Amino acid sequence: MKPLRYLVPVALLFAAAAAPAQQSDATLTARLEALAAQGNAEAAYHAGMAFHMGLNGAAKDPAKAFQYFKQSAEGGDPLGAYKLGCFYDGQGEGVVADDAELALKHKLVAAKAGYSLAQHDVAKFFYAKGETDQAVEWLTASAKQGYKESLQALAALYSGEGKLPKNMGRSYAYLALTQGGGSLDKAPEKARKLLEDLRAKLTPEEKSEADALIAGWKFKPTILTMHALAGQRSARALLERPAAPVKSAEVQGPKDE
Repeated sequence: MKPLRYLVPVALLFAAAAAPAQQSDATLTARLEALAAQGNAEAAYHAGMAFHMGLNGAAKDPAKAFQYFKQSAEGGDPLGAYKLGCFYDGQGEGVVADDAELALKHKLVAAKAGYSLAQHDVAKFFYAKGETDQAVEWLTASAKQGYKESLQALAALYSGEGKLPKNMGRSYAYLALTQGGGSLDKAPEKARKLLEDLRAKLTPEEKSEADALIAGWKFKPTILTMHALAGQRSARALLERPAAPVKSAEVQGPKDE
């Protein structure tokens, strides 16, 4: 799989998170629309989110949000592609008909670019289609970014609930990683008790495999995932971005064999 590039001014992003807003919410939306009208795909994504969620003084307008997401996706923005996929995956009721293939097509763009939520979503598509290996590959990519639902899904799949061979050591490890990164002393009391009960049922070999998996696990969200999670801070950072080119950050999904 070839890496996809996404331009993110990281310093500006975190500066925007700490600094007070310099414009009203309504002005923010208007400025994003103006920038989107100039062909800026990232601005189109943020404008789409404003009309999708009813943010920044914008009234909810699914049809307008869809058009912005479509513009953003066509302009090469992976988050715009993800939201366009969401509209084909049930969020576009009354605007566009559900289409599983188009939903997967657009969400794959964001998954390959490194967005953890998109990776989780495409894993569900592949699992439903019986392509279990691809589903596990994408779930693992998402889980490595710390996306809890992907860790929970892996735990369930290896517990014998799904189409994978039962492996309770792995199942326990993925479940433990959802709580304090695998350290039980950091887990809430109820979760810790559940994990202690599960661990007590593991064989010595299963415990060894679980401990090795946990010890070698490192959570590392991509820049694109952090950008998505920053939400409106990312929109403000975009509007404060200097005209000069910024250094690109490369993010990747799972590698091809």
